[in-house]
Amino acid sequence: MNHYEKNLDKNPNLTVADLIEEQVDKNPSLIALEYEDKKYTYQQLDQESNKVANWAIDKGYKYGDVISLLMENKPEFLFAWIGLAKIGIITACLNSNIKGKSLSHCIGASKSASIIIGEECLNNYSSAEDILDQKIDAFVYGEETQGFENIKSDNDSRPGKEYRKDLINTDSLFYIYTSGTTGLPKASKFNHARFVAGASLQSQSLRMNTNDKTYMVLPLYHSTGGVVGVGSTFFTGGTLVLRKKFSAERFWKDCVENNITIVTYIGEMLRYLVNTKESEYENKHKIRGIFGNGLRPDVWKIFAKRFGISNIKEFYGSSEGNIALINADSNFGSIGRIPPYLSSVMKTRIVKFNVEEEKVERNADGFCIECEPDEIGEAIGLLDTDSANKLSGSRFVVLKGKLAELQRALILLMLHEAKENGYEEYYVPFIVNSDSLVGTGQLPKFADDQFSVGENKFLIPTAEVPLTNIFRGETINSVNLPVKMTSHTPCFRAEAGSYGRDTRGMIRQHQFEKVELVKFVHPETSEEHLEELVNNAASILEKLELSHRKVILCTGDLGFSAAKTIDLEVWLPSQDCFREISSCSNFRDFQSRRMNTKIKDGKQKYHPHTLNGSALAVGRTLLAIMENNFEKGVGVHMPNALKPYLNFDLIEIVQ
Repeated sequence: MNHYEKNLDKNPNLTVADLIEEQVDKNPSLIALEYEDKKYTYQQLDQESNKVANWAIDKGYKYGDVISLLMENKPEFLFAWIGLAKIGIITACLNSNIKGKSLSHCIGASKSASIIIGEECLNNYSSAEDILDQKIDAFVYGEETQGFENIKSDNDSRPGKEYRKDLINTDSLFYIYTSGTTGLPKASKFNHARFVAGASLQSQSLRMNTNDKTYMVLPLYHSTGGVVGVGSTFFTGGTLVLRKKFSAERFWKDCVENNITIVTYIGEMLRYLVNTKESEYENKHKIRGIFGNGLRPDVWKIFAKRFGISNIKEFYGSSEGNIALINADSNFGSIGRIPPYLSSVMKTRIVKFNVEEEKVERNADGFCIECEPDEIGEAIGLLDTDSANKLSGSRFVVLKGKLAELQRALILLMLHEAKENGYEEYYVPFIVNSDSLVGTGQLPKFADDQFSVGENKFLIPTAEVPLTNIFRGETINSVNLPVKMTSHTPCFRAEAGSYGRDTRGMIRQHQFEKVELVKFVHPETSEEHLEELVNNAASILEKLELSHRKVILCTGDLGFSAAKTIDLEVWLPSQDCFREISSCSNFRDFQSRRMNTKIKDGKQKYHPHTLNGSALAVGRTLLAIMENNFEKGVGVHMPNALKPYLNFDLIEIVQ
C-alpha cells in the first residue's frame, strides 16, 4: 500500500489537491516533472500551481466555477489544473487540436466562466471566439501576448484549505471530452474519487514508487495520460517525463537517456513502435512495466518479444463509463477484471448481452442474468454516480437493482414504525412558499441553503417544513394534543454541507430521502416528548441491529431555531467512527410564535412547543447497512427487520 492509499484509508474524502499537497510535503526536493531541459521539484510544482490558484482567487473565481484549459502538453498544463483544483474549480480539458465549431461547442457545453490558453493555441481559440454562444474572459498562460491578459502571479504561497472547504471527492475535478466521432464532442464529468481510482489502477498494478520515471507522450487533456499516468506518478512521488507528443523515431533513445522505468501507452503507440526499423537503443532501456489500453493481440506478442517487455498491464475503461477492468496479471490478450483494491468502489456485475439485438438479456421476472465463464456480457454497476452526474451534476446519486429495492424497504419500515408509535402519515407538497420557510426558521437566515424554483417557490429541505406549517395561523384544541405527524419525502439542500459535518458520498447530497417525525405538544411536556421522539428514531436502528449512540449537542452546536437537540449517530466501519443519522430537536415556542400557531385550553390561548426529528435519513441508513452487514467474498446480508419488504436476503458483491 503506497502513501496516498494509506491516507485514503484514514480519510476517504481526500481530494486530489489534498493528495498532491501531501506528496509535496513528504518529498519536496524530489523531481516531480521533467520537460525538455527543465526540471521541477515537488516543491516547485506546488509553488507554480499556487501561483495559478492565487491568480484565480484575485480574479474572484471560486469553488464550483468552471475554467476551460486549451493547451498542448507542457508543464503549464499541469500547473493550471492543479492550481485550480486547490480552490475547488473544475477544469474543462479541451482537445488542443480542435477549432471552430467543435471548440466553441466544448467551451459552451462546460459553461466555463473563462478560458486559459497556451500561446501555441491562440489561433485555435481565434477560430471559435466569434461563434461562442456566450462571451467569456480569455487569458494566456505563457509568454506575454498582445491583446490577452497573462495569468502569471508572483504569489506562490499555498492557499488555505478553506478555499475548498465545501469540496468533496464526488465533486467534479475535470470535464474530459469524448472524441466526437459520431457528432460533436461530449463532456464527461470526472470527479476527484474517480481520478484517484484511475491513478490507483496504474500505481498498484506496477507497484510504483519514488524511484520510478514515467514517460508521458499521451495528451494531458485525456484520461489515460492526464489522469492515469499523471495521477499514479504524482501520488507515488515519482518523476513525470513529459513530451509534447509521441515520436516512434526518438522513443527508445529518449527512454534510455532519461532512465525511464514506466510507460503509459495507447495501443496505436505500440503498433508504430513494432513497425519501426531496429534501433541501437531498443534493448538498452530500463522499462520495467507499461500500462495502457487498446493493445491488439497481434501487436502484443511482437512488442513483448522484440523489446523484452513482458510486464504489460492492459486496462479497459471509458471517460463516460462507471467501471474499469485491468489485466493485473499481464495475461496475453486480456483486458482483465475488476481488481480487488477497487472492488469496494466498483459494485459491478457481468450480465448476459445479446450482441445481435444490442440489449441485455433478462429472465422471466425481468431481472438481468449473470454471465457464466466465457459468455459475452455487459458490465453494469449498482451505485451509479456517473449517471447522476450526467443527469443533475455532483452530489446526486442513481440507485438501481437491489440497492433501489433496499431503499424502498427502509422507507416502508420507517413509516410502519412511525405508525406503530402513534404518528399519523401525511403526503405533503415538495414545493413550499417563503412564509412556510420563515415559519420553521430556514428563512431568512439560511436563504443560500434553499433551492429556489421560481418566484416565491422553494423545494423543501425536509418534511418538517410542510408538516409543521399545516398548523400555521391555526389554533389547536388542547384535547387534541399531542399532534404526532410523519411523512416520507425527498429533501433538497443547495448547500449540502451547511446542515452537518458529513462530507462523503451519499452522506452529503443535494437530494436525499427522509422519514420525518413532527410533534405539537403542551409546553410543560416537551422535554418528555423529546426523549420519546429520540427513542422512536432509535428503535429503528435497534430493529436493524445497527450500533449507535445518543449525543446531546452543546449550546454552540445547536441550530438557529432549536432549544435542545439530541443526535443519533450510527457506526460506519469505513470511516472508523460514528456519524449522525438523525437529529431530534425541541424548538419550544420558537416556531409556533413565527407561525402564529396557538393552543386553546378553555379560555386560555398559548403557543405550543414543536419538535421534529429524522426517523431516519434513508441514504445514511442504507450505507450503514451496506458497511456493517458486509461479509467479504459473499456480499451484504439483509437485516431480519427488512425481510418482510424484500424478496432477497443478500446483495452480492463481487471482489
